[in-house]
Amino acid sequence: AAGIARIGGTTDDGAAITATVDFGSLNFGSGNRKSLPYVYVGMSSTGKTVLKVESDGSTYYYTARDATEQMKTHRFEPGRGLRSTFYGLSIISDKAFDLHNIDFQPVELKRSL
Repeated sequence: AAGIARIGGTTDDGAAITATVDFGSLNFGSGNRKSLPYVYVGMSSTGKTVLKVESDGSTYYYTARDATEQMKTHRFEPGRGLRSTFYGLSIISDKAFDLHNIDFQPVELKRSL
């Protein structure tokens, strides 16, 4: 009765399908707190693309300024006040996208907090 299902389309039983790449929880090789002023993402997508940042129990979303079918570097600017040892980072889009590279720009904080 369940038979063979066709994979394709833009919905899953009526719900929109989102494309996601989750980079997990990153400390960028240091146990110190750090800020994350910029994240550069080389990608192409015609959909709305968001950088999801999880830090110290809070979640923030930063939207790309534009979308294009051409490969392009998008700059995301997470909140200036974010300071954390670990960051949970994901790229989320409402359409399929091609990801070429991602460059995190953490700045290690030397002062103890």
